[in-house]
Formats: sequence, structure tokens, C-alpha cells
Amino acid sequence: MPKPASHSANRMHGERREAVEEIKPAASNIELAELISYGLVPFPDDLSHEQATDLLLKVRQFRRRRLVRLIAQAIAQDIMSGNRHCDNLQGG
Repeated sequence: MPKPASHSANRMHGERREAVEEIKPAASNIELAELISYGLVPFPDDLSHEQATDLLLKVRQFRRRRLVRLIAQAIAQDIMSGNRHCDNLQGG
């Protein structure tokens, strides 16, 4: 016998609510990792091993992205200043 539509709708609503509750901590965990990566807040010491490992990986990811971005900007500036120097040598 099929379940009533209202029961299915309530179950789906409950599943969505659970999914949202799972996303909220994940989003705040990402925000926390970004703040830690900038040195704005200390790494929490009250996390489980699994939570600490997950947070540490996210912090490393933010730091790596920032480092790659800085290196790319330095290379781009070097290339652009080299082009200007070559233009000056060619009389341009």
C-alpha cells in the first residue's frame, strides 16, 4: 500500500533539513579554515582527530592557493616589466 503524500512530503522536508544542517557546519568549517590560514584565529585544540585532520587539510588548501596566486602575480609582473624594458630598447 502506498504511503500518503503528506508523509512523503514530511520525510523529504526532514531530509532537506538534515542536509542543510550538514552544510552549515561544513560552511563554517571552511570559513574557520580560511581565518586560520590568514593567522586571524588560532587552530582549535578541542577537535577530534578526524575533525582536526579535516580542518588542517582545508587550511593547507587555502595557504597553497594563496601561495600559487602570489607566485603567479610575481611572474606576471616580471613578464610585464620585461616587455616594457624590451619595448624601450626597441624604441617603442
